[in-house]
Amino acid sequence: MFKRLKHRFMRSMTGKPRLQLLWLGGIIGVVLLLWITVGLCCAAFHGNLRCDSLCAFFGDVSSVIRGVISIFIDPGSAWNFDIFTGETVSGGDAHSPSILSLVVAMSGLVLFIGVLVTALTNLLDRAKDRFRNGKMEFRHKGHVVIIGFSDVVPMLVHELCTTDAYAGCDILIQSAIYTHTVRNKVFSELKLEQEKRVFFLAAKRDSVEELQKLQIEHAQEVFVIGDSDEDYHDSLNLDCLEKIIGILRNKRKHGMVKAAIPFNVFFNNQNTFSSFQTTDIKPEWKDYIDFRAYNFCNVWARLLLVKRKWRVNSDRQIRYPALDHKLITSSSQSHVHLVIVGMNNMGTALGVMAAHMMHFPNFFDREGREQPQHSTIVTFIDDHADTEMQFFRGHYTGYFDISACTYRDFIHGDGTPQVVPPTSKEAGEDFLDVKFEFINGRIESDGVRSMIDEWVERKDEELSIAVCLSDASKSLGAGLYLPESVYRQRIPVFIRQASSSALLAQLGCGHEPADSYHKYKEVYPFGMLDRWFDLSATKLEQAKKISSLYDYYGQKKALPTAEELGKKANDDWCKLSVPFQWSNLYAAYSIGVKLRAFGQSEDDVHLSEEEVQRMAMMEHARWNMEKLMMGYRRPTKAEMDDIVQNGRKKWYQARFIHVYIAPYNALSDGVKAYDVNIAQSIGEIIRLSKLS
Repeated sequence: MFKRLKHRFMRSMTGKPRLQLLWLGGIIGVVLLLWITVGLCCAAFHGNLRCDSLCAFFGDVSSVIRGVISIFIDPGSAWNFDIFTGETVSGGDAHSPSILSLVVAMSGLVLFIGVLVTALTNLLDRAKDRFRNGKMEFRHKGHVVIIGFSDVVPMLVHELCTTDAYAGCDILIQSAIYTHTVRNKVFSELKLEQEKRVFFLAAKRDSVEELQKLQIEHAQEVFVIGDSDEDYHDSLNLDCLEKIIGILRNKRKHGMVKAAIPFNVFFNNQNTFSSFQTTDIKPEWKDYIDFRAYNFCNVWARLLLVKRKWRVNSDRQIRYPALDHKLITSSSQSHVHLVIVGMNNMGTALGVMAAHMMHFPNFFDREGREQPQHSTIVTFIDDHADTEMQFFRGHYTGYFDISACTYRDFIHGDGTPQVVPPTSKEAGEDFLDVKFEFINGRIESDGVRSMIDEWVERKDEELSIAVCLSDASKSLGAGLYLPESVYRQRIPVFIRQASSSALLAQLGCGHEPADSYHKYKEVYPFGMLDRWFDLSATKLEQAKKISSLYDYYGQKKALPTAEELGKKANDDWCKLSVPFQWSNLYAAYSIGVKLRAFGQSEDDVHLSEEEVQRMAMMEHARWNMEKLMMGYRRPTKAEMDDIVQNGRKKWYQARFIHVYIAPYNALSDGVKAYDVNIAQSIGEIIRLSKLS
């Protein structure tokens, strides 16, 4: 019995602070109660408790209790009250304390000044250590949770602290990395007032008990980043997500979770990220989370080609030129040519994003027929392009079933163009407006440099070069030592950098006066680790409106009013599968490119009927590429016959086979109406998104 009591006592004294205080408070209370009882007994024995009236009795009892407590907490009171007799000494009379009073005073001295004060001091020291080491928990509501820590987190926290949508909310960072290191890196990017909003919790994200401390059921938004330099990063993030769903499921039973919480899940691997563009999450998860997949390379491709700007600091930002640096209108005789040096994750992400975005009105003639000479060209240059081409073609089989590509080999050959035919025997007519070219060679080789010189001199190309080598120093060297014709003709060159744009900023990078000459005036850094996380919700809101428009027209064959469009957007979005969410996001990303082709911007949209029809053609060309790059394919002749005869269109769509991947003129008027509706409503979509 004594052993168990001792074991429980020691566990409590080394455990939570409240248990320690309860034990100490209990011991002090028991001892004090004992001395009060002794004092009352002594007073009664010496006849100092009057019993002639109830009032007098309670008065004497109260006097004895006060005297005992006074001696217990203040040893100097032993000269004013004698516990042994229960008598109070006043008027300055000399009085030597009794042995009993001294014993009570000493016990109070030990328990209060010795044990309690020491315990409180230790608790305070331990609390400081727990706070510094990220072990202290706080109550949060409406907060932002960041799970994991890597180089992107300090800038993410900075963006959260400076974005109006997150004004005033707490930011809770959970990581298994040493908290002192995390705090120093995060606080280096923040002002003092911003630091007060940031809390740290040291824990692993694969523990349900630790995840419960994040109080995610009360969170405004969650970012699942993962810790840096860990194996199985993407798998651990998904495992963490599944555990959180279990926590939220239990919390919902108690009424704590009422709406889906936005979850931004970061994937390191480009292939994992791509798979979550084409694979839906578990249906039951949608009741708890609004799933959003993120990838560093994909976000930077969007910053470079869609948003076209990157904030260096609070005072300065880099504006990137459009790939169609000279406007490509309906009557233009030119096309975009993007050359990507390095077929790694970043290079592939840029090429895929260009395929999604670079669609122009001159690809169609007045009757809607395709003009292949105006196709956008994406060229990959890599010294392993022969192997990487096979991987790329295998990943995007739907596209290469329809379209041929060009291959040149400068390592084992003389660079003679070779046409690689479509993989499908039923390819038929190639109606796609984006073409891929693969060059097996090194950027510094004479053959590749001569070829770049040829591209620069072409009058029908809007050429841009993106150097995406994984090694930042090699990327910089390759970007700054291209053929002289590139710099002389002001060809935009985008150079991937790892952590800073400072070096290129010193070299010029587009900041010289417009009328002056500077060799590197059109050289731009991109791909930096800092300030890349784009928290702007504008494109997301536009995507929601586009989704709502499609759904409404599909059900009622009429355009919704502005009120109906705004109301349905948020309600419908979380119910969409992840692939359809991405489909609408890519449609939203393309709005700026489309409007630019007609000399307009998102600030003011006025399209004529002819421009609406032309934009509808562009939208379908974009949609074709979107579906093919997201894993869909065109049906074979046998599958098309089955669809027509048995009405199995939806059955095939669920298997990523889409009947509407076809030339624009091959569509029925009813199908074309979807593209026309987007073009007609684009101004209203932009307006409503700004109000959201």
